[in-house]
Amino acid sequence: MISSDNRISNFRIIPRSGRHKGPERMRAEAKRSRQHPGYGRWTPFWFLAPAVLALLAIGIYPSIFAILTSFRRYNIARRQDMLDGYPFLGFANYARILDDQTFWDSLLLTGRFF
Repeated sequence: MISSDNRISNFRIIPRSGRHKGPERMRAEAKRSRQHPGYGRWTPFWFLAPAVLALLAIGIYPSIFAILTSFRRYNIARRQDMLDGYPFLGFANYARILDDQTFWDSLLLTGRFF
């Protein structure tokens, strides 16, 4: 319909069959047209899997290993530690480092750069 100010309003295209496609029918047709052979529900996850595995291997595993190792006596150059199974020390490593003047000097020097 053309209004008095020559703008088109309430304009609808009606198919040649004279029947208007309802929203349900349009959704069903769109869904059928999007389906592709070989493209299933899990396909996007398979594309993301290598990136997730790389993130785990490069970033997360070493971080967890470092945290767990900090609670043990872990010295790869000392054979006795390996034979003892890297004994668990708990927070003794952290208590020792808080008393070490070299640690505080290093922390101060690092703080100057930030």
